[in-house]
This record gives sequence, C-alpha cells and structure tokens, in this order.
Amino acid sequence: MLTINGRFLTQRMTGVQRYAHEMLRALDDILAARAAGSAIKVDLLVPQEAPESLPSLRAIGIRRVGRLHGHPWEQLELPRFSQGILLNWCNTFPVALSRQMVVLHDASVHACPEGYTMAFRAYYRGLFAVAARRTTMKIATDSQFSAAELHRFAGIPCSRITVIPCGADHWRNVVPDSTILDRLALRHTPYLMAVGSENRNKNIARLVAAFGRLSPSGTRLVLAGGSNPKVFANMAASEADWLIRTGRLTDGELASLYSHARAFVFPSLYEGFGLPPLEAMMSGCPVVCSREASLPEVVGEAALYCEARDVDDIALRLKQILEDSALRERLIAAGTQQVRRYTWRDSAEKMLALAQAGMS
Repeated sequence: MLTINGRFLTQRMTGVQRYAHEMLRALDDILAARAAGSAIKVDLLVPQEAPESLPSLRAIGIRRVGRLHGHPWEQLELPRFSQGILLNWCNTFPVALSRQMVVLHDASVHACPEGYTMAFRAYYRGLFAVAARRTTMKIATDSQFSAAELHRFAGIPCSRITVIPCGADHWRNVVPDSTILDRLALRHTPYLMAVGSENRNKNIARLVAAFGRLSPSGTRLVLAGGSNPKVFANMAASEADWLIRTGRLTDGELASLYSHARAFVFPSLYEGFGLPPLEAMMSGCPVVCSREASLPEVVGEAALYCEARDVDDIALRLKQILEDSALRERLIAAGTQQVRRYTWRDSAEKMLALAQAGMS
C-alpha cells in the first residue's frame, strides 16, 4: 500500500508543484500499464479544499479526507488516513509518521536564508532536522549537488539520499500560445528571455544590470513570472523602457516566448535542479546559464555559461549570444540532445523502486 500526500493540489504551480503533478501522472501511467492484479495499491489523499476538478487517473485512487487546511491538515489529519508508505513530493511531510518518503528538492533555506521569511525558514529547517534524525524515512532529491547540500547543512548522510532527477518531457505536450507575442509587441522584436521568481537566488538584479550595460539597440529583455510575498523577502525592482515584465504566464504563453527568443538566460545562484533551461531547450531555444549549483550537472555542455556574480561577464555572454547565430544553432542542437536524458517515466520508476524498498 502506498499513499500520496496530495496537498500540492491546493498550491499554486511552482517548480516543486510541477514535480509533483508530473510524477503523479507518470506513476499512474506505470501502474496502469502493469498487469491486472498488481500487488501495489496507491491512493492520493487530498484535503477538502482541493479543487473540484482533480486529476484524471486510471490506477491511482483519490480520496478527500479531513476537515483542516494547509499545514494543520498535513501534520494532524493526513497521518490518520495514510496507509503503508506515505510519499511526500514537495519538501514537507507529517512529522508523526515514521514510514514515509520525502523529496527534499534543495537546501536553499540554509544556503540562501535571505530569500525567505523567518517563519518559512524556521518551519523548513525544523522539518529537515526531523528528516535527518528519522532513520526509517526514505529521502530523495533532484541532483548530486542537492544531496551534498542536504548532507552539508542538515547532516543527512549521503548514503540515505537517493538522487532522482526531474523529467523534462512534459514540455512536449504544451501547445504554444502565440497571442502573447502580440500582447507584448514582440512578434517582430528581438528579445532575450528570463524566467523565475524575484527570490534573490534567481540573480535577476545582475541580469538586468548586465543587459542595461549592454543596451543592445531595439532588443528587449523579457522577465516572466512573479513573486510570492508570503515566502520571498521584498526586493527592489529595476525598470527601464527595454524591460518587459510579464507577470505569471500559462505554459502555452511561456512556450511561445521560449520558441521566439534569441536566447533564454538563467543566471541563477542556487538551484536544486533547474527545470526552465530544459524547458527552453525543449522549445528550441539556446540557453545561457550560470555555472552555479546543480546547473552544470543538469545542462551539461548544452549551454553557454556565464559567471553569475560578474555583471561584466554576463553582459559579455549576452552580447555573444545575440551576435553569433552559428553559436545559437549549435546550442539549439546540443539542447535537443540534452533534454532526451530526462523523462518523468524514468523518474517515476526510480521513485516507485525506492518506495517499494521501504515496504520491505
């Protein structure tokens, strides 16, 4: 018996929730393809506040349980209804259970505390401390980098951590919405694109400064995404006539912006994995990214690297990608090959194997 913590269905979509949604779909496909009478029974438990329209699943059952919401539901009610191994895909888990598995995506609350509110930091650090002590708990993370960080900051032995990379093939199913190009007046305008919240980890301030220093004639810098004031500390926003802030976008709008951009720029300082560069590659967009954290591990040789803390170097790489069409074509070809390494089915197979190991 496996139970899935479905609290993520009540949360807005960020990278962590994307992981959970895609893992759920892939796991359901795997179980549905198995012969009838499989010994594994899997239920997805969701709070009453979950949307009326829940995922359409073939092999995984869905149950609404409890009366509470948010953290209280997860900590106080979810353990009462969980059977067998509980799978938690979004960093948090009920501390009362011993037989469970949790995906800790990174250690940013320790490594980059300035980007989070005090309450958020305290809660997550407490959970990480419980995970370190609870030797019966199975722990997974997205990259070798994150495994090392969880050991460094939370004291979790690397031998207890299983690395299960994210997939990227979900982006193949996204239908581009080209109307965004007209709404932003970008259909006939060259632009570079970046995506991410205004968490300081994303390094958007240096990117904006680098673009301003370069100031390419007629070219725009498009920043997609928004910030969550409940999680991220306030940041000052730079504004210029060449800067376009889109706010939150649909996947279709993002896919269209990716596919028409001269390049996607991801100068992040800290990533446990980093899905956006792979989504850009899947859309046929060349990628410029930093050498920090997990990014070299994830994108390999398929990106043009910049020094994330050096505004001059970021500006130099932006100039290079804008002016060198042959470089862009080489990166597009390399990116197409790189993303083939990451499928959600492979990730879900590893997740299922880890969960089954916890049953024995």
